[in-house]
Amino acid sequence: MKWRIGTGLILIYLLLIAATAGVLAAPVQQDANVEERLLDIRAQEPTFRDDFSTLPGDWSEDADAMGNFIGVVEDVYSLRIETPLDVPLLAGVADVTAQNFLMEVDAAPVELYGYSELGLVFRSDADESHLFLVTTEGEYALIKVDRGAFDFVVEPTFSPAIDLDEAGVIRLGVLAEGDRISLLANGELLATVSDPNPVAGEVGVLITGSDAGPLEVAFDNFTFWDLEALEEVEEVQPTATPDPPVTVMPAEELAALEERLDAIRNGDPFFSDDFATWEGSWLMGGDAFVALHRSGVEDYSVQVLEEGAGGAVLNSQLAGMTFTDYLFEADIALAEDATDAEASYGLLFRVDWDAADFYMFMITEDQYLLAKRIDGEIETLIEETGTDAIDSGEGAVNRLGVLVEGDQITLLINDKVVGAAEDASLETGSIGLSVVGAVELIVDDVTLWLLDTPEAPEAAAMEEPALGDLNLIRNQEAVYFDEFRRASGDWFLPERESHEFAYRNRTLQIEALEPELVSYALSEALIDQMPANFLLEVDAAPADPEAGIYGLVFGYRNDDNFLSFWLTGDEYTLQRQVDDEWETLVDWTASDAIAAVPGAVNRLGVLVQDDQIKLFVNDQQIDRVGGIETPPGTIGLTAVGRSADGSFVVAYDDLELWAVEAVAAGAEDEENDSAPPTTVAERLAELRANDPLYAESFRRTSDAWADEGDEDASFFVEEGAYHAQIEADGIAFWYVSPDVIDLNLTDYLVEVDVWAEQQVSEAEYGLLFRYQDDDNFYWFTISDGWYTVYKQVEDEWTLLLDWTESGAIAPEENDRNRLGALVNDNSAILLINDQMVAQVGDSSLSTGAAGVAAGAFGEGGLQVAFDDFIIWRIDTPQPDVDTPQPDVDTPQPGEARQEVPGEGASREE
Repeated sequence: MKWRIGTGLILIYLLLIAATAGVLAAPVQQDANVEERLLDIRAQEPTFRDDFSTLPGDWSEDADAMGNFIGVVEDVYSLRIETPLDVPLLAGVADVTAQNFLMEVDAAPVELYGYSELGLVFRSDADESHLFLVTTEGEYALIKVDRGAFDFVVEPTFSPAIDLDEAGVIRLGVLAEGDRISLLANGELLATVSDPNPVAGEVGVLITGSDAGPLEVAFDNFTFWDLEALEEVEEVQPTATPDPPVTVMPAEELAALEERLDAIRNGDPFFSDDFATWEGSWLMGGDAFVALHRSGVEDYSVQVLEEGAGGAVLNSQLAGMTFTDYLFEADIALAEDATDAEASYGLLFRVDWDAADFYMFMITEDQYLLAKRIDGEIETLIEETGTDAIDSGEGAVNRLGVLVEGDQITLLINDKVVGAAEDASLETGSIGLSVVGAVELIVDDVTLWLLDTPEAPEAAAMEEPALGDLNLIRNQEAVYFDEFRRASGDWFLPERESHEFAYRNRTLQIEALEPELVSYALSEALIDQMPANFLLEVDAAPADPEAGIYGLVFGYRNDDNFLSFWLTGDEYTLQRQVDDEWETLVDWTASDAIAAVPGAVNRLGVLVQDDQIKLFVNDQQIDRVGGIETPPGTIGLTAVGRSADGSFVVAYDDLELWAVEAVAAGAEDEENDSAPPTTVAERLAELRANDPLYAESFRRTSDAWADEGDEDASFFVEEGAYHAQIEADGIAFWYVSPDVIDLNLTDYLVEVDVWAEQQVSEAEYGLLFRYQDDDNFYWFTISDGWYTVYKQVEDEWTLLLDWTESGAIAPEENDRNRLGALVNDNSAILLINDQMVAQVGDSSLSTGAAGVAAGAFGEGGLQVAFDDFIIWRIDTPQPDVDTPQPDVDTPQPGEARQEVPGEGASREE
């Protein structure tokens, strides 16, 4: 989290009513064997499991006339506080009673207010209960309720494993065994504490709320192991396996091969990923207990939660490509706390378009094997073979590689040839990664060199719009948005024997039941308010992209008049139906932008401006047609089955619609010598060509940029720059020159160079704009390769833009970054090193000055420098009016320095 405020209303409430119970035992030191114990338990079959796909016979249900309820809704167990409760706690319990157990559950916040809590209840009987709570402030606590008295067993404690927001899911767990209780979040052990005199009791889930609601949390995938009911698993002693023969290559052949490998690696790779930035193109598919997550900004982490489970990881940019001969390498390491010695992991190659057929090169602790999967059958080509090329030390990184040429397959571990085989079953295919076993895998430096040169695809006859141009639209307020978390009444879902429409797992799912029949889910909310020019986007996830057709419908007036942007496999088309006559506007065309892997999510987009239609998949423009009239009409979503039985399922999510301006008219104003700038770059060039309204290079000290501050935070001019030094943590400090305040600015371009001379954790620095006083301004700030924008209005902080990672930022200490803000009317275009990274719209502050700011929120000792502060005016000077102006001596020490609430401003993924 970025900033923290108090411990919260509910925890304070619990403290106030805790009266008579004595203090329980303090937390004990975490047992190093807890994680090993967790693995042992999870390897056994749970005694109770519920994914809430059916109505609950094992869970409590309740509802009242005020909208508060407990019960199963759309395949989740939902708890909702709509209006204030006498006791601000709502709990749902399962028909399960136990003393010693492990229980885990996914919790997905559906709706939060500023401060919220959720968690688990356990060992609950008529006299006592235990409450494990996590909060939107990133804290956790354990409370024991004994005959109505509340006591903290674990005081509210911050943990980076806890990050609650309405877009995320957190997996909570409790291991209770004897007098020990261990608390878990997202697989991380938070604490182990002592619980004298443990009792058996019910288990369940809970939320806490106040009069600031509503609050709703959806719980799913509840898994429970009753430790007393589990059968003891008989330990099987491993039998000794003789080492198979090691492949030996003649010295001359080996030398020639190594020389060839060096020559390949010296060439430019076709594809590489060092995970320095995250593009979201790696997709996970596999068993139900496989999850993936980013573990850092420069690697990729794949986590398998159950022994025996596993999955494949494919890159959507490469999925479905038909490479023939290539060298494929990747660095792979097990997480340092990995305990599953039976886990195996490695490379997939010559993977076909739907990941059904492939070769796999896998290693374990000290062995490797080569196998192939054809039509669902796995055949081993090289049996498990011992090798000393594998580094099996703790935290060891092994670079795995495979060289495929025709039917020749050569296996590499840490640049050493360990095996070779001949097989001609699969001649072409893409690449991927694989892992099996309860383990976390760290992947880095994935590299692919092609030995054959594929024909370059024919260039599309279109102008590719910059992603920034789309972001200009997306940063405006959407006219319609639907996350499909529940039935909203906005969509007409017809009753058809050929199709089934349902809200499941917080998506709108359409299932085709008969082949070649079309049906649509149509937006009733937009029938009368659909804009003439718009950008429409939606996430679409077909279970099998080859089994059917899916996509967007727009300009829908009736069943005989509409347009359809359809996809199947890796192909797309644009069709129009006019008075029941079909017309093809774009033939079925293959595109690498489409992820054709089963279960992959594609972001579909349609941009309509007058008679121009542009089609997008995953932020790439794939086609454009002109001269097409798009009649007024609503939008829809569709699914068409193509298989013999017609079975096809697609899930839609995060539909968003923006109104956009019409295409600029082609006629130029003859009275003007030149047309106005049409792009952000042209506009910036035009402004910078003029003399600036204000410029400061900090060559000498002046009263305009005065020394300010105290021992905690200060500004001062030194060595040709304006320096901010933040010694204390948890504060932001800013300065606005009185000379700039006197300019009475409205619309302008402001730029400044900024760099960290001494970097610290959780540090931020950047520009203020539209500054009116210390309680009213905008702040454009960067930190460790990320950026965001806040506003403070009447001393209330608001996050205008989520923390966003950008390759435009030079993130290292002493790296200079030129920040800029082009503010005009109610919009601000944000610039980093001359690249437009975002546009935000807000009407709270229409005038105000510009300045600089820095903050340290993790530790003190931050030193930041600013230089070449320049302003170009783009508005008509405002007349002098007799209105109060900010004090020219502001900010005074202590006034422009605050602990700032970030309202969920986390840069974690």
